Amino acid sequence: MWVSPNWVAFFRPFPPGVRRALTESLLAAWMEKTLQYPVTEYLPLPVIQQDYTPRSAYSGISGGRVWEAAQQFRAAGVSDDLVNSLQNWGIAYTDRAARLQYH
Repeated sequence: MWVSPNWVAFFRPFPPGVRRALTESLLAAWMEKTLQYPVTEYLPLPVIQQDYTPRSAYSGISGGRVWEAAQQFRAAGVSDDLVNSLQNWGIAYTDRAARLQYH
């Protein structure tokens, strides 16, 4: 939600440095929690739920592919190291998903 166009008006009153710090700290917390588990726990064998779709109530604040917003995070001033970590995790996730034919 920090880089979503739907939330721009809400965060506009904050100074750019505050927006960057909030965005980076929330992404860092998400990454820290996400990396506590191997990607095999997100996409386990033998049974995985196919075609997961988040509830529409969360569509503006969540998404299953956070790494796809890497450019938006960079534009928001998030550190390259953190964005690179996000992208690397996304690569590992999508690689496993492809091997399992998970959509």
